[in-house]
Amino acid sequence: MDSFDYSALASMTWDRETVNLIGTIHEYKGRLKTLPPSRSGDLQKMDGLATAQGTKAIVTICGFDVTGTRLSSLIRGDTAPRDKDESETLGYLTALRLIHEDYTGLLIHPSFLLQLHKELFPRCQHAHVDKITNDPLHPEDAVGSDTRLALYSLCDEYEKAARQYRVDPLLVIPRFIRDFLALSPFACGNERMAVLLATLLLLQNGYAAARYISLEEYVVLADIHTDTLLALDDRSVTNLLLKGILYANKSFDERINAAGEDTTSRELVINAIEQKEGFFTKSDLLVYCPTLCRATVENILKELCHDGKIVKCGGGRSTYYMHKII
Repeated sequence: MDSFDYSALASMTWDRETVNLIGTIHEYKGRLKTLPPSRSGDLQKMDGLATAQGTKAIVTICGFDVTGTRLSSLIRGDTAPRDKDESETLGYLTALRLIHEDYTGLLIHPSFLLQLHKELFPRCQHAHVDKITNDPLHPEDAVGSDTRLALYSLCDEYEKAARQYRVDPLLVIPRFIRDFLALSPFACGNERMAVLLATLLLLQNGYAAARYISLEEYVVLADIHTDTLLALDDRSVTNLLLKGILYANKSFDERINAAGEDTTSRELVINAIEQKEGFFTKSDLLVYCPTLCRATVENILKELCHDGKIVKCGGGRSTYYMHKII
C-alpha cells in the first residue's frame, strides 16, 4: 500500500522561486480580503463566470464534442444533456458549483471524494464510477483494498499536515494533488477530480481567488497533463502548481480592478473578447458572460462591428468574429 508523509515539508529548505511565489500569493490573498462589501455584486458575477470558464476548459481538456451553443445552454439550464459528453460536461459543472457553494462544509475524506466523483458521471450506472468501493457485483471493475486504504491514508496525511505538522497549505496542496494523481483511485476522471480538489483545498484555506478565476483555464494554458506532472520532481511540481495559483490571483486582481463598480454590459463583453485569441463566436461570449442574455450580446457585437472594433466573418450558424482594435 502507498504511504504518505508530509511532516518533512515543514523543515524543508525551498529555493528562491518557491519562496517568492508563496510570498506573492499571500500578498494577493490579503488584498482580496480588503475588498469593500459594495463589490459583492461583481464577485457574484465573477463566480458565475469562473464556473462557466472552468466547464468550457474541461470540454477542451477532455476533448468532449460539445458545441459553444450547447455548452451555453447547459450552463444556463435551458436544455438537458443529449449524449455522454454533454452529460459529463454538466456533471463537472454540477460538481464545481457544489464546491463553490459548500466548500466550508466539505470534508477531505474518501466518502466525499466518491460522492464528488459520482457527480461527474450522472448517467453512468456502471461500477467504474465507484471503483474504490470494491463493489463485489462488478469485480472486473474493482481494485484491491490497497487502493482504498491508500486513499484513506492520503486524506488522513493531508489533515495531519494542517493540524499537526502546521505546514503552509501552499506546500501541502501541490503535494496532495500530485499524490492523488499518482494513486489514480478511479478508473476514469482522475484529472478532473484533481482540478476540483485543488479548487476545494484552496478555498478551504482562504485563497478565495480560486472561486472567481478558473484553475481549469490554467491547466489548458500551461498544457498540464498527468504524465508530464508525475515525471517532475516534487519541487518542480510545487512550483508549477504555485504558478497556477498565482495566475488565478493575478487574473482576479486585474479583472476586479477592470470591472470597477459600474461595469456595463458592453464592458463585460469587451473584457470577454480580450480573453479570446484569434476568432471567437457569440456562443463563446455567452459562456464568458453568463449574466448577459443572448440578445444583449448580439446587440453589443453589432455595435462593436459598426464601431470598427471587431470584424464579422461568415454568416448564419457559421458566423464568427475576429479582433481588430479594441
